[in-house]
Amino acid sequence: MSHDVVTETFHNAGGIKTGALVRRIHPTSLSTLVCFSEPHGLHHVECRIEFDDEDPRHWRHYVIHDEQSFVERDHEPGDPADTVPSHAEFLLVRDLLHSGESEVSFTILEESTGTMRAARLVHEADEVGLYVDGKLTNRHRVVGEEVIASDWNGAGSRVVEDLDEVFAGLDELVSLRVRNFLKG
Repeated sequence: MSHDVVTETFHNAGGIKTGALVRRIHPTSLSTLVCFSEPHGLHHVECRIEFDDEDPRHWRHYVIHDEQSFVERDHEPGDPADTVPSHAEFLLVRDLLHSGESEVSFTILEESTGTMRAARLVHEADEVGLYVDGKLTNRHRVVGEEVIASDWNGAGSRVVEDLDEVFAGLDELVSLRVRNFLKG
Protein backbone atom coordinates (compact mmCIF):
# COMPACT_ATOMS: atom_id res chain seq x y z
CA MET A 1 0.00 0.00 0.00
CA SER A 2 1.45 3.35 -0.98
CA HIS A 3 1.69 6.22 1.45
CA ASP A 4 3.21 9.63 1.95
CA VAL A 5 5.15 10.84 4.94
CA VAL A 6 5.09 14.59 5.51
CA THR A 7 7.60 15.92 8.04
CA GLU A 8 7.56 19.42 9.47
CA THR A 9 9.64 21.29 11.98
CA PHE A 10 7.53 22.79 14.77
CA HIS A 11 8.22 26.27 16.17
CA ASN A 12 6.83 28.03 19.23
CA ALA A 13 5.17 31.46 19.04
CA GLY A 14 8.62 33.06 19.36
CA GLY A 15 9.82 31.22 16.24
CA ILE A 16 12.15 28.84 18.10
CA LYS A 17 12.18 25.25 16.82
CA THR A 18 10.95 23.00 19.63
CA GLY A 19 9.61 19.90 17.92
CA ALA A 20 8.13 18.19 14.92
CA LEU A 21 4.82 17.47 13.23
CA VAL A 22 4.73 14.24 11.22
CA ARG A 23 1.93 12.77 9.11
CA ARG A 24 1.72 9.30 7.59
CA ILE A 25 -0.89 9.47 4.85
CA HIS A 26 -2.33 6.22 3.47
CA PRO A 27 -5.29 6.01 1.07
CA THR A 28 -7.60 5.00 3.95
CA SER A 29 -5.87 6.40 7.06
CA LEU A 30 -4.00 9.37 8.45
CA SER A 31 -1.65 9.14 11.43
CA THR A 32 -0.38 12.39 12.93
CA LEU A 33 2.20 13.12 15.60
CA VAL A 34 2.69 16.54 17.17
CA CYS A 35 5.57 16.52 19.62
CA PHE A 36 7.49 19.45 21.07
CA SER A 37 9.16 20.58 24.24
CA GLU A 38 7.59 23.29 26.37
CA PRO A 39 8.95 25.11 29.43
CA HIS A 40 6.87 22.85 31.69
CA GLY A 41 7.49 19.55 29.87
CA LEU A 42 6.71 17.58 26.75
CA HIS A 43 3.66 18.03 24.50
CA HIS A 44 2.99 14.75 22.70
CA VAL A 45 -0.24 14.02 20.79
CA GLU A 46 -0.89 11.21 18.34
CA CYS A 47 -4.03 10.83 16.26
CA ARG A 48 -5.05 8.09 13.83
CA ILE A 49 -8.09 8.53 11.60
CA GLU A 50 -9.48 5.72 9.41
CA PHE A 51 -11.44 6.47 6.24
CA ASP A 52 -13.71 4.47 3.93
CA ASP A 53 -11.95 5.96 0.90
CA GLU A 54 -9.66 8.92 0.10
CA ASP A 55 -12.26 11.57 1.04
CA PRO A 56 -11.62 12.95 4.57
CA ARG A 57 -15.40 13.41 4.99
CA HIS A 58 -15.79 9.64 4.79
CA TRP A 59 -14.02 8.86 8.06
CA ARG A 60 -15.23 5.99 10.18
CA HIS A 61 -13.12 5.95 13.33
CA TYR A 62 -10.39 7.85 15.15
CA VAL A 63 -8.12 7.43 18.14
CA ILE A 64 -6.30 10.34 19.77
CA HIS A 65 -4.04 10.18 22.77
CA ASP A 66 -1.49 12.15 24.71
CA GLU A 67 0.30 11.54 27.99
CA GLN A 68 -2.90 11.86 30.07
CA SER A 69 -5.81 10.85 27.87
CA PHE A 70 -7.04 8.39 25.27
CA VAL A 71 -10.16 9.08 23.20
CA GLU A 72 -11.66 7.03 20.41
CA ARG A 73 -14.82 7.63 18.47
CA ASP A 74 -16.74 6.21 15.54
CA HIS A 75 -18.43 8.34 12.91
CA GLU A 76 -22.01 8.23 14.13
CA PRO A 77 -25.08 8.22 11.85
CA GLY A 78 -26.31 11.44 13.54
CA ASP A 79 -23.10 13.37 12.75
CA PRO A 80 -23.40 16.00 10.00
CA ALA A 81 -22.42 14.42 6.66
CA ASP A 82 -19.66 17.00 6.17
CA THR A 83 -17.99 16.36 9.55
CA VAL A 84 -14.18 16.14 9.43
CA PRO A 85 -11.90 15.49 12.43
CA SER A 86 -9.56 18.44 12.98
CA HIS A 87 -6.39 16.43 12.35
CA ALA A 88 -7.68 15.76 8.79
CA GLU A 89 -7.62 19.50 8.03
CA PHE A 90 -4.36 18.95 6.12
CA LEU A 91 -6.12 16.51 3.76
CA LEU A 92 -8.96 18.95 3.15
CA VAL A 93 -6.43 21.69 2.35
CA ARG A 94 -4.74 19.38 -0.16
CA ASP A 95 -8.10 18.48 -1.71
CA LEU A 96 -9.04 22.16 -1.97
CA LEU A 97 -5.75 23.01 -3.68
CA HIS A 98 -6.15 20.12 -6.15
CA SER A 99 -9.77 21.03 -6.90
CA GLY A 100 -9.04 24.57 -8.03
CA GLU A 101 -11.97 25.83 -5.93
CA SER A 102 -11.51 28.87 -3.69
CA GLU A 103 -13.24 27.54 -0.58
CA VAL A 104 -14.92 24.59 1.08
CA SER A 105 -17.29 24.55 4.05
CA PHE A 106 -17.52 21.68 6.52
CA THR A 107 -18.14 20.82 10.17
CA ILE A 108 -14.91 20.47 12.13
CA LEU A 109 -14.77 17.94 14.95
CA GLU A 110 -12.28 18.49 17.78
CA GLU A 111 -11.21 14.92 18.47
CA SER A 112 -10.31 15.22 22.15
CA THR A 113 -13.59 16.91 23.18
CA GLY A 114 -16.12 15.83 20.52
CA THR A 115 -17.03 19.49 19.93
CA MET A 116 -18.33 20.25 16.41
CA ARG A 117 -18.31 23.73 14.86
CA ALA A 118 -18.92 25.36 11.49
CA ALA A 119 -15.71 25.73 9.50
CA ARG A 120 -14.47 26.71 6.09
CA LEU A 121 -11.17 26.76 4.26
CA VAL A 122 -10.55 29.76 2.02
CA HIS A 123 -7.80 29.80 -0.62
CA GLU A 124 -6.52 33.27 -1.53
CA ALA A 125 -3.26 33.83 -3.43
CA ASP A 126 -0.55 31.83 -1.61
CA GLU A 127 -2.52 31.05 1.55
CA VAL A 128 -5.35 28.83 2.76
CA GLY A 129 -7.06 30.04 5.91
CA LEU A 130 -9.18 27.97 8.28
CA TYR A 131 -12.13 29.87 9.70
CA VAL A 132 -13.95 28.26 12.64
CA ASP A 133 -17.21 29.92 13.65
CA GLY A 134 -16.17 32.81 11.38
CA LYS A 135 -12.81 33.40 13.10
CA LEU A 136 -9.46 32.79 11.37
CA THR A 137 -7.62 30.14 13.38
CA ASN A 138 -4.98 28.51 11.15
CA ARG A 139 -3.17 29.67 8.02
CA HIS A 140 -1.32 27.50 5.53
CA ARG A 141 1.19 28.99 3.10
CA VAL A 142 1.10 27.19 -0.23
CA VAL A 143 3.10 26.99 -3.43
CA GLY A 144 1.05 25.58 -6.26
CA GLU A 145 -0.82 22.62 -4.78
CA GLU A 146 1.52 22.02 -1.83
CA VAL A 147 1.46 23.32 1.76
CA ILE A 148 4.93 24.60 2.69
CA ALA A 149 4.28 26.12 6.14
CA SER A 150 1.47 26.59 8.64
CA ASP A 151 0.59 29.06 11.37
CA TRP A 152 -1.36 27.31 14.12
CA ASN A 153 -2.75 30.44 15.75
CA GLY A 154 0.68 31.52 16.99
CA ALA A 155 2.89 28.44 16.80
CA GLY A 156 4.10 27.35 13.39
CA SER A 157 5.41 24.49 11.33
CA ARG A 158 7.43 24.25 8.14
CA VAL A 159 7.54 21.30 5.74
CA VAL A 160 11.03 19.83 5.36
CA GLU A 161 12.10 16.76 3.41
CA ASP A 162 15.48 16.30 5.11
CA LEU A 163 15.11 14.29 8.33
CA ASP A 164 18.45 15.64 9.55
CA GLU A 165 16.83 19.09 9.48
CA VAL A 166 13.85 17.77 11.44
CA PHE A 167 16.07 16.32 14.20
CA ALA A 168 18.71 19.08 14.35
CA GLY A 169 18.62 20.75 17.78
CA LEU A 170 15.62 18.82 19.10
CA ASP A 171 15.28 17.74 22.70
CA GLU A 172 16.36 14.10 23.12
CA LEU A 173 12.92 12.92 24.23
CA VAL A 174 11.20 14.71 21.31
CA SER A 175 13.68 13.08 18.89
CA LEU A 176 12.99 9.65 20.36
CA ARG A 177 9.20 10.05 20.06
CA VAL A 178 9.50 11.26 16.44
CA ARG A 179 11.85 8.39 15.50
CA ASN A 180 9.48 5.85 17.06
CA PHE A 181 6.52 7.32 15.18
CA LEU A 182 8.41 7.25 11.88
CA LYS A 183 9.11 3.54 12.38
CA GLY A 184 5.35 3.12 12.22
